[in-house]
Amino acid sequence: MYRQGDVWIGKPVKMPKNVAPVVRENGLLVLAHGEVTGHMHAVSELDAEMFREENGTLYLRAPSGATVTHQEHSTTTLPATEGEWVYPIIRQREYVGGQVQRAQD
Repeated sequence: MYRQGDVWIGKPVKMPKNVAPVVRENGLLVLAHGEVTGHMHAVSELDAEMFREENGTLYLRAPSGATVTHQEHSTTTLPATEGEWVYPIIRQREYVGGQVQRAQD
């Protein structure tokens, strides 16, 4: 498992059914946009693909591995995935003012 700021990247799982491809933004696969700073957690490898489930969970396929970058965090390097194996991408949550909310970066 990996973590970069408010993004958690789980160990590879089999690709779920009923996922939709995520379109690149300016050539990048954006795992998460920062709500506070406007920065983003992103992957630039051209062979990487990202998919989204209806519930919003993201999955990253990285046949040659991937480097996750962010302007304020150290780089995270992910090993390659094979076949139908993908990394689940989850936004961290935090407890604030008596409520659970998505962590903000």
